[in-house]
Amino acid sequence: MQPIRLTFLGTSASVPTKERGLPAVHISYNGYSILFDCGEGTQRQLTLAGISPTSIDAIFITHLHGDHVFGLPGIINTMLLNNRRKPLYIFLPPTALRRVRWLVHAIPLFPLFPIAWIPVREGTIFEGREFHIEAVRLDHTTETFGYIFREKDRRKLLKDKLEKVGVNDWRIYRRLKAGETVTWNGIELSPEEYTTLVKGRSIGYFVDTAPTYIPPVDYLIHDSAFGEGEREKAEEVKHSTARQAAEVAKKIGAKKLFLYHISPRYRDPTPLLEEAKEVFPYVEVAEDLMTVEL
Repeated sequence: MQPIRLTFLGTSASVPTKERGLPAVHISYNGYSILFDCGEGTQRQLTLAGISPTSIDAIFITHLHGDHVFGLPGIINTMLLNNRRKPLYIFLPPTALRRVRWLVHAIPLFPLFPIAWIPVREGTIFEGREFHIEAVRLDHTTETFGYIFREKDRRKLLKDKLEKVGVNDWRIYRRLKAGETVTWNGIELSPEEYTTLVKGRSIGYFVDTAPTYIPPVDYLIHDSAFGEGEREKAEEVKHSTARQAAEVAKKIGAKKLFLYHISPRYRDPTPLLEEAKEVFPYVEVAEDLMTVEL
C-alpha cells in the first residue's frame, strides 16, 4: 500500500497563537499534494514542513471565514513566482466562491497557470488514480463542507493459490486485480476466490461544525474548539466540544481521533484531551507541524 502522509500545518481557531497557526492540513499520497483549508501563514508552515507550495494539486476550502482562506493570495503568488504551469483546483462552497475570488485578485495577480474555481456539492468531487475526495455538508453559521479523503479499495492476489494451478502470467494478475473473472487452461479464475479485497483507508476533515451526521472514516479530524465548560458557547457559535468530537468518533467507529481547531483560550489542551478520553480512548491533540504516516 502507498503511504499516506498527513501533516497538520495549523491547528488554531479564529486567530493564531505562539504555538498554533491557522487551519490547514496537508495530505501527500502517491504523487498527489492536497490541502484542506488555507489559513493565514499556510505557505510558511508548508516550508517549515518541507512541502513545496508549488506542488499542491488541489485546495479544498471548508467555508468563508477568514481563518480558513486568508492564506490563499499568498500561496497563489508564490506559485506564480516559482513559475508554476500545471492547473490548480480550488474547491469551495458556492456561496463563498465569488468573495474568495475577489480576495485572491484584490491586488494585481495574474497567474500564468490555470485556476479552476469549483463550487462544492455533496458527494464525490475529486478523483485521483487511487483515491477520491468526498464533500459532506456541516452545521455551522455559514455554508460549510467537510471533506473525506478516501482511498479506493484494491484487490490483493492470493499468489499461493494461483501458483497451485500454475498461473504466473502478469496479464491474468492484472485482470484479476481489476475484478475480472478469467478462464485459464479450462479453469475459471474468479477474483472472489483468487484475490482478497483490501479496504482503502479514509481521513475525515470536519472543522467549524456543531455535532452532525458524518459518514464513517478511519481517521477523524474534528472540531474541538471548546471544553465542556463552554458547551453553551459552542452551541451558540455552532462549534463542538472535545467530548462531542469523541462521541462522534465512537459512533462512527473511527480508529483514531485528532482534536483540531483549538480555541486560543486553551493554551494547555490537556483538559480537552482528558474530556475526550472519557468517551473515546484513541485520541490525540493535533499540534502544528505534526506529521502522521498512515
